[in-house]
Amino acid sequence: MKTNKQAFTLIELLVVVLIIGILAAVALPQYQIAVFKSRITQAIPFVKTLKEAQEIYYLANGEYTNHIENLDIDTGICPIGWKCSVNTTAVRAQWYENDKYILALVYSLNHRKDSLSRRAGKLYCYTKTTSQIGMRVCKTMGEEFSRSDSEILYVLN
Repeated sequence: MKTNKQAFTLIELLVVVLIIGILAAVALPQYQIAVFKSRITQAIPFVKTLKEAQEIYYLANGEYTNHIENLDIDTGICPIGWKCSVNTTAVRAQWYENDKYILALVYSLNHRKDSLSRRAGKLYCYTKTTSQIGMRVCKTMGEEFSRSDSEILYVLN
């Protein structure tokens, strides 16, 4: 009498685990980029609204404000996870993860009077060169505008 035992060998199980590990290593970075792109897509309308409110403030007062509370806008609508701010040259929404800076959406204001006025009226994805995920996400969102040893700007519009 023959008995037929059917089971997986240890080698077969190791090969399956190896294949799953390789697939996970390829898929995880792409998943992270997709998550960040969705976060950016969520924040862009708010940053544009913030920029428009800052331009209206400029038209009414002849200067930009450094305080988001001075703008005629509900400042509580900054998307969850983003830290939003304004100054006299730009409006920005910054993303931090575990208290580590990842990237920022920066809208440069129209009436700049500094050496960076060539940036006026444009939306940028800004990241530090030390943030690998920030560099990869910004690169997929736009075209590189400027680079230094510590930061990279990608223009989105």
